[in-house]
Amino acid sequence: MSSRACGIGVDGGGSKTVVVCHAFDDEGTVLGRGVVGATNPNSVGDENALRLLKEGIETALREAGREKSDVEAVALGMSGVDRPADRIKVQKWMKELFPNLMRPGDSLDVYNEDSPIQVHNDGTIALSCGTKGVLDGVVVICGTGTISLAYRDGKSCRAAGWGPRLGDVGCGFDIGRRVLKAATAAHDGRGPETMMLKEVLQYLHLDAPEDLIPWVYDKETFSWQKIANLAPVAQKCANAGDALAVHIFEKSAAGLANSIGAAAKRQNFKEDEKFNIVYAGGLLSSGVLVPYLTPLLQAKWKNAVIINPTVDPVMGAVYLNCHLHKTK
Repeated sequence: MSSRACGIGVDGGGSKTVVVCHAFDDEGTVLGRGVVGATNPNSVGDENALRLLKEGIETALREAGREKSDVEAVALGMSGVDRPADRIKVQKWMKELFPNLMRPGDSLDVYNEDSPIQVHNDGTIALSCGTKGVLDGVVVICGTGTISLAYRDGKSCRAAGWGPRLGDVGCGFDIGRRVLKAATAAHDGRGPETMMLKEVLQYLHLDAPEDLIPWVYDKETFSWQKIANLAPVAQKCANAGDALAVHIFEKSAAGLANSIGAAAKRQNFKEDEKFNIVYAGGLLSSGVLVPYLTPLLQAKWKNAVIINPTVDPVMGAVYLNCHLHKTK
């Protein structure tokens, strides 16, 4: 291996994309970094996605003082890349960008599992963040939305991830929705008293409970994220001992535990088996839901190794490259 050998790791998110050029040492030391906009092809289109990926890669290589010919592995974890056709398309882009990584008999129009160019969705690199590149175990992602993914023997399956309208429980949107329901019910007398009524009005700088109506139903400003942003209200109230706020987090944790369990069972992980459960997403990496979720998992999956990574999500792609390099 040349002293200039390096890898490219990509975390292609829905709002931004982080690209790093890294060494093949034990830690996958980052040599250069590029940050560009969203590269989800479903959101920005293929042309923009490819343009931004190239820009991010070129920036990372330039900062690292490396050339494309120095790259020996590329791993991408991208939102919106879930179907086989998506993986073929993105791998083709990278094969054209790094022709030195093409293997004899390799085709641009067929996904090559053995290629040094790996294309995954963002859930895969989230798991890799906790397992250092070994794709085995379950990852639960909980931010505005939520999904659980289980990996075993080169196969994967999912549970949840259907979106807020189809009943995903435990995500930021679900928590924010419950905050609003509890606050308005308390105001009416339809539900128990809760400090969330006062706190949500203060948090949103509203004068009266009735002001929640235009805030919620304004079509121009509505988004799933807008509702999910109310999760800190529940956290503040739960920390202060508000029973209803605590109950919201208990329900959320139960929903996440249910989706983790469903994904694990579909991959035949046994209750007494040792396997990895990796946390990802803002509501878990920040620790908000951890005290509620971890005891549920430990009670059900007694030998599971629960991991809450502290590294940047793009490191999941870096670890995939380093693991591939080490085992080839």
